[in-house]
Amino acid sequence: MVMAVENQKQKKQKALAALVISLIAIRKVVIARFVGRQKTAPKLIMLLPHKSKNSQCFWMISLPTTEDIRHFQFATLKRSAPPSQMAVSTMINSVWIQKRCLQKMDNLKNFLK
Repeated sequence: MVMAVENQKQKKQKALAALVISLIAIRKVVIARFVGRQKTAPKLIMLLPHKSKNSQCFWMISLPTTEDIRHFQFATLKRSAPPSQMAVSTMINSVWIQKRCLQKMDNLKNFLK
């Protein structure tokens, strides 16, 4: 959910924009309590400031609470076959090689500056 101010409310729009910009500058978020309708349970939310070319707004993200925890029973995992283990090992090794190449390129770029 996005929280923004209607276009007609100029002062409120400027206040929201200032708040969003200042929160982005200090790298902070807002934790709040949200009640969508009467007689509904409040939710704990995080307001994440967002700035684009044309507007400033908050992204509203619901945070989990202890009431949201559910206990599920899952079946035991099957043991993976040797071909699957080899495929995973190969994939992990290729990721490490890519990281090393990227680090070397970054070092080269820094050296050339």
